[in-house]
Amino acid sequence: MHRLLITLVEPEQAPAKEVCLCYHERWEVEETIDENRNQQRVSQQPLRSRLPKLVLQEFYALLLAHYAVRSLMVQAANSKEVDPDRISFTATIQVLSQAIIQSAMASQEQTMRMLKRLYADLTAPGALVPPRRLRFHSRVVKHICTRFRRKRPEHHNFTLKQMSFADILRI
Repeated sequence: MHRLLITLVEPEQAPAKEVCLCYHERWEVEETIDENRNQQRVSQQPLRSRLPKLVLQEFYALLLAHYAVRSLMVQAANSKEVDPDRISFTATIQVLSQAIIQSAMASQEQTMRMLKRLYADLTAPGALVPPRRLRFHSRVVKHICTRFRRKRPEHHNFTLKQMSFADILRI
């Protein structure tokens, strides 16, 4: 059973089922932090600037670059009517880095053709990430000193692979 407490007063503004479905997407924020930390800054070097203002400037530059990559992923997904979550962030950075080198001396017409090719590369069936699995685990813990029950064999085999989160909601 799920209970959701929100501060919305008018249910017409956001129906309960839609709010529950949005809440289920909350881990996307965690994934974005991971993208910034692990995939975007491949060298894993600390920020180079020595002055606080310059560190802040470099940090904002990283955030803007992340936004630009994510924006490109959404545009590519919309061009082929694919869920943006299915496009790989790492693959987008690799394809984009090659495209930036090639587009340095391109004309406006060539740039538009390259952009369409970029969209096609990102949304090709072999390049798409598999749909996310539904994450659902019983509220038990593996170790003994806890107020929760011990994890038992029947908890390990519980699966909802053929269902989406929207299918298991009862509102």
